[in-house]
Amino acid sequence: MNRLTVGSLFSGIGGIDLGLKRAGFEIVWQVEINEYRQKVLAKRFPNAVRYGDIRTVGKHNLPAVDLLVGGFPCQPHSLAGSRKASEDERDLWGEFYRVICEIRPAWVLAENVPGLLSSEDGRFFGGILRDLAALRYDAEWQCIPAAALGAPHIRERVFIVAYPTSQQDRRIQQQGVESDIAASNSDVSYASSTRTWMEAHRSSGQEWQSSNTSQPTLLRQEHRAISTKGTYSSSENVADPDFQGLEVGQVFGSYARQELPSFKRSCSTGTGQWAVEPRILRVADGVPSRVERLRGLGDSVVSQVAEYIGRCILASLEIESEVAV
Repeated sequence: MNRLTVGSLFSGIGGIDLGLKRAGFEIVWQVEINEYRQKVLAKRFPNAVRYGDIRTVGKHNLPAVDLLVGGFPCQPHSLAGSRKASEDERDLWGEFYRVICEIRPAWVLAENVPGLLSSEDGRFFGGILRDLAALRYDAEWQCIPAAALGAPHIRERVFIVAYPTSQQDRRIQQQGVESDIAASNSDVSYASSTRTWMEAHRSSGQEWQSSNTSQPTLLRQEHRAISTKGTYSSSENVADPDFQGLEVGQVFGSYARQELPSFKRSCSTGTGQWAVEPRILRVADGVPSRVERLRGLGDSVVSQVAEYIGRCILASLEIESEVAV
């Protein structure tokens, strides 16, 4: 199988990109507005083409890719902020969605903080699922902490993986044919996962849980309890670091349950995977742009988690090809 190509939005310092590269993907282009982070990307991904403001890119200047990834700004949804969500000027999901509409990748990988799930009492996340369903994408999502891969910190992040609802839709996406969104909205089957999630979430005062385990709704109640007040519990993730509770889905499915413990062991035993700075003369001391470095690290995604998800996507494609034969 040829290496799948990746286009990266909100690239930051390339945490997601690095993980996918390690998994075997090819990073074709990156979009990042911060000048310092652009320099980091240029050093780490010299063969990738870089762009600045996401508002200036689209079908007119972005080459087609197999996988579109991006960690859109988390400030509108973070529990540490005011959580203005769609009313926050930093909300750029609309730009992410616009690029998806224009280049129609075969796969989409989006990342954000856990607060995204309860933002606007769940309506914002429901809107994301509705947007994807309107473009004939199914979606799976999972909150995966860095600790699940052996890191000495939790660092929970939500990852949404979307892909065409059928083989025919995937061929259409890869051919770049524009679909009729109005027509797709009339077909309720394309919005099944969105409807299921919204119906479950409308139960006022009830903790959210999947109402139909056959749907690709992968955040099981024992791993993520979300209330309509926007709070959540994460202790279950620490108690179950191997994430045996992953539901069966195309990406986060049975293979993922098998892959995570073995990959965690590989990360824990690999040279320098989770190395820490020495107590004296820390490696950040005396390094130029220390504040920018720390901000970049704070906004970045743990590359080991991105690599794990990349492996799951590739495994899904292998299984799919075997079934087709």
